[in-house]
Amino acid sequence: MTDLNLHHLQAAVERHLQAGEHVPARALLDDAMARHPASVGLRLMASQAYQKAGDFAAMLEAARAAAAIDGAHPGAQLRLAESLIYSCQVGAALACLEALETQADANGRLLQDIAQLYIHCSGHAQAARCHERAVALEPDNPHYLFNLAASCVALGDIARAEDLLAQVVRREPLDGGAWLNRSMLRT
Repeated sequence: MTDLNLHHLQAAVERHLQAGEHVPARALLDDAMARHPASVGLRLMASQAYQKAGDFAAMLEAARAAAAIDGAHPGAQLRLAESLIYSCQVGAALACLEALETQADANGRLLQDIAQLYIHCSGHAQAARCHERAVALEPDNPHYLFNLAASCVALGDIARAEDLLAQVVRREPLDGGAWLNRSMLRT
């Protein structure tokens, strides 16, 4: 299956989901998965579609299938962790995130994604660790600095958060969110 075919399939599935037509959307996905059993991308797309349809069991099943096809695929592992969270299996999600974090050596974007899912599990210390690692990789990235500042707030380190937000403002003077968040730290 080519990327173009996946794009067209995704558009067709989205049209059905937006119209509230979950059965035809699922039929398209089921047919495509039967014809292309080794497609990680298709399983990830199906997991997202099932999430939008509110079928979290199917969301998890598709995510597990994607991870089973390629256990080293970071997108599949992230999707699996998110699906586990939606299925109220936070312990399993945390284990999945911890394993993925060990593989995220030099990938700041992946570390940011992992941190976001840790936050959904109330794992603020783990999220901060990922944000720290991402900033170490890209110390001038204002988005990473902002996210680390948010982690510092969650952990009660207001002085550090204020310093990080000041760095964001220096790099991105038009970032209204950074200005607002910095100004609210001392109120």
